[in-house]
Amino acid sequence: MIKGKGTAENPYIIMTADDLYFMSSIGGSDVYFSLGADIDFNNTPYADNFRPITLDCKHIAGNGHVIRNVNYVVNGSDASMFVLTGDSQKISVENLYIENIRLTGKNVFLFGNTGENNSISLRYCTIIMNDITASEPDTASETHKHCILHGAGIEISADYCMFVIKSSSKTVYPYFSGDTITHSQMNFEIFVNDFVRSTGGYNSVITESDVSDSYFFVNITTSKISGLSTFDFSSKKCVFSGCYLVCEVSSLIYNLYWYGNIITTCFYDVDVLRRNNTVTSVNGDNIKNIYKLTTEQCKDAEYLRSIGFSCTEAYI
Repeated sequence: MIKGKGTAENPYIIMTADDLYFMSSIGGSDVYFSLGADIDFNNTPYADNFRPITLDCKHIAGNGHVIRNVNYVVNGSDASMFVLTGDSQKISVENLYIENIRLTGKNVFLFGNTGENNSISLRYCTIIMNDITASEPDTASETHKHCILHGAGIEISADYCMFVIKSSSKTVYPYFSGDTITHSQMNFEIFVNDFVRSTGGYNSVITESDVSDSYFFVNITTSKISGLSTFDFSSKKCVFSGCYLVCEVSSLIYNLYWYGNIITTCFYDVDVLRRNNTVTSVNGDNIKNIYKLTTEQCKDAEYLRSIGFSCTEAYI
């Protein structure tokens, strides 16, 4: 029996994997949940028979606990760890760790969705998705925005979060789409079998998202590139402010495209980008507020402040 009353003052306490699945039976748009223990899917009936966890609530407090070791493989259809089934849901998740997540499917989402106009707010969360394989991903579009983080019909806002994601896909599969990311760190390891240039569109790592005061550490490899030698990091409808990019790329990539509206100083580490003597330019070199810096300059707080980048020693 789950303890609590589902209120802000007395939330339902989640202790086990079974409790996670029971949330859908007692949830609702005004219901509060709180984790009271770490939850490990290993050595549970769901270790080899995982199914998505339905979310229907107002708030989930992680309290620093972790949900770990999810392995879900679906052949020919989509795979997700969580799923939202209603419309116009607004869910906030705070101080939750999710780690060692392995998902394989046609499209892969952390938060799947069968409803419309849903939103999830993440704050002080750490998401580690170790093995994400999208076998035949659908191309995202203006009317069908989806990405590794969420399915179509969901918008994510993340503040003070960390995302560590390792993915493999046939074509470039977005990590964020139509989202708002602030004060966060992203570590992306991306393997692409083949892809088509999006010219600033939806075949980008980040599409139509607002990103501020955040840091990207990205490794991009590919087996072949359809006769092309460029890679789109972001779409033209993105907005960046105070962002830092460290990107190491395959020897097959010669140009990296950082599209978007660069509001305030952003920079990238040119030494790392050219480590394989491949990337010769970033389109942002000719855009106001983007700076290409050496590794030494990237670590020099005084220099960064001199070009208008707001930082403290802790950021370096």
